[in-house]
Amino acid sequence: MNIVASIAMAARRSAMASMGRSVLGETVTTAGFNFVPRGGKAWSMEDSRILMTICGAVAALIAVVAWVGDHRRHRRKHIDRVGFMPWTAIFFFALMAAVLLLGLSARGWLAG
Repeated sequence: MNIVASIAMAARRSAMASMGRSVLGETVTTAGFNFVPRGGKAWSMEDSRILMTICGAVAALIAVVAWVGDHRRHRRKHIDRVGFMPWTAIFFFALMAAVLLLGLSARGWLAG
């Protein structure tokens, strides 16, 4: 291997390591963390679908908790005892994230 090819390969490994990717299946160390891709491969679309589904379910759970909190705030007995949590905004943004994430993950699951 000549010197130019060796330098090019080192530059490629350095660039890939800065992005957290693996070259030829070896362990990549970036900022003190070891990233070992599963099976020596990069993340697949299946992994991203699973991650979107989990995050969507967590966002839906947060939306349900915020809805219950907002419902309790509106039905309180003492009108002067106002809480400090913006339940309506939390509910809105959590529901928006849940609908988007679960919709995209369902589209991916149904497409195959």
